[in-house]
Amino acid sequence: MRQHNYLCTDSPTLADFAIFPFIRQFANVEPVWFNTMPYPNVIVWLTTLVNSSLFNVTMYKYPLWLPQKNMIQLKHSEHDDGQVIPLCKN
Repeated sequence: MRQHNYLCTDSPTLADFAIFPFIRQFANVEPVWFNTMPYPNVIVWLTTLVNSSLFNVTMYKYPLWLPQKNMIQLKHSEHDDGQVIPLCKN
C-alpha cells in the first residue's frame, strides 16, 4: 500500500534526490525489465521526478556549444583574441 508520494513524505526529500540518479540509470539501461517489475509505485515515483520542473531545469539540453567538432577556441586572458587549437588530431 502506498503511504506517501515520495520515499518518506508527500514531498521530495534528500533521500529521494540521493537515490533518484541510480533508479533513473537502472530504468534507462533496462527499460523493459524495469517497467515489468512488480513495483508500480517506484515507476510513478520516478516518472514524477523525471517530469518535475526542477529536473527539467537542471537537466536542460543546451545546443552544442562547439560549431566544429574538431576545433576549440581557448583564450589565455581578456586581451587575447584566442587561438584555434585542434581538439583531436585526424
